[in-house]
Amino acid sequence: MSGDPQPAELVHAHVSAFNERDLVGLLDGLSLEVVWQTGADTIAGRAEVGALMAAAFEGLTPSLEIRSVVAGD
Repeated sequence: MSGDPQPAELVHAHVSAFNERDLVGLLDGLSLEVVWQTGADTIAGRAEVGALMAAAFEGLTPSLEIRSVVAGD
């Protein structure tokens, strides 16, 4: 469908939500079965990832920067 967001748009929306501490927007862009991996931990499911992000946003000010996006067929 031509109205579907393109991969680069999805990446930009995700990073924007992360940087704005928009937990709802951040999670909306993820599958219900998301698996998030850090250097030491594996977090599975949208609720668990939400809890991780909420805790990270509480005491820290992390931010992401997009340097480039490679997307195609």
